[in-house]
Amino acid sequence: MIVVEKRSDLAAAREAMTGRVAVVMTMGALHEGHAALLRAAARSADSVLATVFVNPLQFGPGEDLARYPRTLAADLALCEREGVDVVFTPTPDVVYPDGDPVVRVSAGRLGEVFEGASRPGHLDGVLTVVLKLMQLTR
Repeated sequence: MIVVEKRSDLAAAREAMTGRVAVVMTMGALHEGHAALLRAAARSADSVLATVFVNPLQFGPGEDLARYPRTLAADLALCEREGVDVVFTPTPDVVYPDGDPVVRVSAGRLGEVFEGASRPGHLDGVLTVVLKLMQLTR
């Protein structure tokens, strides 16, 4: 298993992957549900690339970003056990090198209901990081 933190290392690792590649995006703190998802990804593709990134855009002021569990060693052990080929473990400055994303995805009115009613901007942050990670892992 290859673990990469930088964009350039991710690009090199991704380029070396052949066939169908499944990308499994996570925020870490992996558990058996994630393991099942990684196994399903492995069944549907030739290689599996997992991301472990705690996205600050998903957390509003006074929310739990600082308390979000960061268990990278255990996460990597689970990925290794499940046969993941590449794990991308960037820091926020790698994902958002300019400090703030140039492009943000808006959930529109959908971002104002359900969880969005009590966590304004949360879904926008989720959608933005998914787009960004899709761009980086393609």
